[in-house]
Amino acid sequence: MLTRPPGSAGAHLYQEVSCHSRSAIFPLPAEPGIRQAVHAVPSASRAQHIRRLTKRLDHIDATILQLLQNKGRMKRNAIAEHVGLSLPSVSDRIRKLEQRGIIKGYFAVLDAKQLHYDITAFIRVSVDTSSRYEPMLTYLCECDEILEVHSITGEGSHILKVRTKNTTALENLLSRIQAWPGVTKTHTNVALSSYKESSRIAVKPDPE
Repeated sequence: MLTRPPGSAGAHLYQEVSCHSRSAIFPLPAEPGIRQAVHAVPSASRAQHIRRLTKRLDHIDATILQLLQNKGRMKRNAIAEHVGLSLPSVSDRIRKLEQRGIIKGYFAVLDAKQLHYDITAFIRVSVDTSSRYEPMLTYLCECDEILEVHSITGEGSHILKVRTKNTTALENLLSRIQAWPGVTKTHTNVALSSYKESSRIAVKPDPE
């Protein structure tokens, strides 16, 4: 049956599911489409279906994520108007996306050139043995000039994206990396121009 926990005044109905002698209450978003989908499922498998529905990324979640990627400070009432939901429903969806780790944070995007970081470079690093990886990665991830660290196939074991103010600073960074125990070789490419830099992901809803 559909019920609401005592003292609850939230925007959710709750589905009580009995299993032998025990019963469990799962939060059920009060959006009509989701309630209809739950009611269409036999009661014996309703708990599993509710879990799947609440974890599935639907087209509204995908739209919210696209909007926030375009403008992280977009007000929630504007998002609610765009997707056609109430403000509490949108706030609840965003909270769940944050809890699931899909939204990892909200950050300002800075113009590196205006802050005088004129050099962008990519450094491939070769390390003599995998036993050196962990301490080296700890060191690399603590360097402010290093923006990204990736383990790769092909030549080298890792590739770094770095940004420095000038070539002197880049040379100093390379010297520090090359002096790290286990590093046998580095290969550096300096970007002459950058035409696209983005962390934006094209979000699509999960299949039904």
